[in-house]
Amino acid sequence: MLTIKFSAFKPWLILPLIWVPATTAAEQSTSTPTAEQKPQANPAKVNAEAKPPLSMTPAVAVSRVDGLDQFTPLPDSILTKADKLKVYFEPLHYKVENDSKLKQPFRAKFTEDARIRRKGEKTALVKEDKLLEYEARFDAMNYRIYLVNTIGLESLTPGEYEIDIVLHDILDGQATATQTMPFRVVPSLAESVANPKPEPAETTKPAKAKKAKAGRATKRPD
Repeated sequence: MLTIKFSAFKPWLILPLIWVPATTAAEQSTSTPTAEQKPQANPAKVNAEAKPPLSMTPAVAVSRVDGLDQFTPLPDSILTKADKLKVYFEPLHYKVENDSKLKQPFRAKFTEDARIRRKGEKTALVKEDKLLEYEARFDAMNYRIYLVNTIGLESLTPGEYEIDIVLHDILDGQATATQTMPFRVVPSLAESVANPKPEPAETTKPAKAKKAKAGRATKRPD
């Protein structure tokens, strides 16, 4: 006859069952960000707590802009006063609002001020508040925005100058970022022939800058 014996019940030997949830595909994709997901490559972040302060890529004086990261730098940033100073840069770490009810739910908004000074001086010779007012709408977070300023230099005499670019993030409580880019104005060929000596600095008169071209939102290349 088969006899089955039961040992005494020992409650301290009962091991708890631990439930470990499976990692979803979405969690796997965000647990270790790729280079494209880092703030430098995808500056627009909805999470304000993790967002670095507003900043910009270094401004570049250019002769031509064909699109995102597609521009021709101006050699040595040298122009004549008959030229237009064209500046390319990208906002970074700006705030993005998300309204899922819209076809293009993501929104960013900026204004920009500009000041042109003689190098090393504080007095603005060219001054423009709200040189640029721009609102971008896009349908995905992997968008980058680039801005292009075009400024007339008719009032400037030959010399070394600096332009102060002041960017405001309207959606982030007027967060502000500032950078300075140097450039040089030289006499045109006609001026060199007509006026062998450069005009004195004190003849330069303040003037308003011409409005910047509208910024653009462009999808980041894969």
